[in-house]
Amino acid sequence: MPQSLIKDILIIFACSIPVVLLLKRIHLPLVVGFLFTGALIGSHGLGLITNAQSVDTLAELGLALLLFSVGLEFSLDSFAFIRKRAMTVALAQIILTCGAGWLMGHWLGWPLGRSLYFGCVISLSSSAIVLSIFYEKKMGDSVPGRLTTTILIVQDLAFIPMIVLLPLLGPDTPNDSLLLMTLANRGVAILVLIAIVFFGRLIINQVMRHIATLGQRQMFVIAVLILGLGISWLTASMGLSFALGAFVGGLLIGFTSYKHQALAEVAPFRHCFNSLFFVSIGMLLNIQFVWDNFSIILLVLLLIPLTKLFITVGISTLVKIPLRVGIVTGLALAQIGEFSFLLVHNGFRAGVIGPYLHDLIIAVAVFNMMLTPFLILNAHKWAAHINQLLLTTKRFTKFACDDKQTISPIRQKLVDHVIICGFGPLGETLSHLFDKHNTPYVVLELNPKTIQRIRKKNVIAFYGDGTSEEILYESRIENAKLIAITVPDFLDNIAIIKQARSLNPDLQIITRSKYRSDVDKLYAAGANVVISEELEGGIEMARYGLKMVGIPVNEVDQLMTHIREYGSADFFN
Repeated sequence: MPQSLIKDILIIFACSIPVVLLLKRIHLPLVVGFLFTGALIGSHGLGLITNAQSVDTLAELGLALLLFSVGLEFSLDSFAFIRKRAMTVALAQIILTCGAGWLMGHWLGWPLGRSLYFGCVISLSSSAIVLSIFYEKKMGDSVPGRLTTTILIVQDLAFIPMIVLLPLLGPDTPNDSLLLMTLANRGVAILVLIAIVFFGRLIINQVMRHIATLGQRQMFVIAVLILGLGISWLTASMGLSFALGAFVGGLLIGFTSYKHQALAEVAPFRHCFNSLFFVSIGMLLNIQFVWDNFSIILLVLLLIPLTKLFITVGISTLVKIPLRVGIVTGLALAQIGEFSFLLVHNGFRAGVIGPYLHDLIIAVAVFNMMLTPFLILNAHKWAAHINQLLLTTKRFTKFACDDKQTISPIRQKLVDHVIICGFGPLGETLSHLFDKHNTPYVVLELNPKTIQRIRKKNVIAFYGDGTSEEILYESRIENAKLIAITVPDFLDNIAIIKQARSLNPDLQIITRSKYRSDVDKLYAAGANVVISEELEGGIEMARYGLKMVGIPVNEVDQLMTHIREYGSADFFN
């Protein structure tokens, strides 16, 4: 690897840490810190990074991993659950926003192709930023959260025809015969992708199950990366985008029951390269251009969120979605997304957009993304105020609804439940006892055969372990009463305890320890009760031994009761 590239990466991370920590103190998200870092160290800022092309290469890989995770999180249940109204809002929002962008460009005197391209760019929103905020604030299961997620998924899918067809609007568009040939080639490429998704969906679950059955975590990670990178290479060789292939690869794994574990496994890579992606976007910000064109940037920066808000609210109202929901959804979708940067990059390369429009979109997008957390976190409060004002007329009262009604049916069952991490003999014993007392529980297990077996008994089970924040969230840990950690590995135990405690401070945590010397460490990590296998074995042997040497049974039973009142691991502490 070239020394200059290593130096640039070191500069990026070295500058990112203090900037992100500073902004975190004023409660701004990581994305804002990375964007600000890029603007600060880029060639238009302090000029600390000179090899922008190398960083762009890493950023493209970061975007591919980001889109791979977006594909992993794709779920057909999101469409089936909200059904026709959400799909209507999603499709109409994209079409009308494209039209509004075209009108905006026409008003500013841009050519037809450039205006249409601009409309497509602003019609897409950021799945990465919006979903991360929803996830952090536990907003994903609300009505606005599920509606926004559905719209984002439809936007992500709409990006595919955009990336294929829009570059043909450039000045270098071939003549009619070559144009038809180009369209035919790209049509064939899309059909190949559709075939991969259709046929791959039929076999991918069996393939991933066989790999998971090997019990080798490294093989699982390698298989996930091979699938993502392999399809990315295929799409790039067919003249499509590398990142598009990563999205399709994630989409395939997202159809399987191993999606949550795959998402957990690629999380370290994703977070690392995503930071490079957002820093590189910030580096594209031309500070001098912002200064020279401040008024037009401010105008477009205001027009884009307002346009997307009014369109979303208008369509939502027409299909009888509550006004408050439409407002929150419109504010959540107010930014320009990561797919838009790929469109801008390809459009600039194809000559559809020139340097001026390129710099304008980048400037607006960077500031727009920085405002997104502020808009989302205040959306409910603003929507409530607006809703209260408009409810003076009875027209809007019929649109009222309860957010809890749209929580996924599976996750809706998980209230005051137990999470069992590991379903070996110990975990299965616990499940039988919980069944006898009608206590709801969910199982996290890494053995795919075990998952299949217990799902046949209508037990809610997920493939993965409790070290993953994503899987614990899917298990609805925020509403759980207890997590029982039955896995024997000490380090896994520590990681699960810390992760669970961070997500639910009031959660009761019970776990096991093979050695007495590890008990205190597990308590320090946050466990409420630790069962020491050495002490439990010793106590049981002592119970039988004392009786065998003639100690009265009532005295032995009294001693055992006294020990268990303290908990076996605490009594001799």
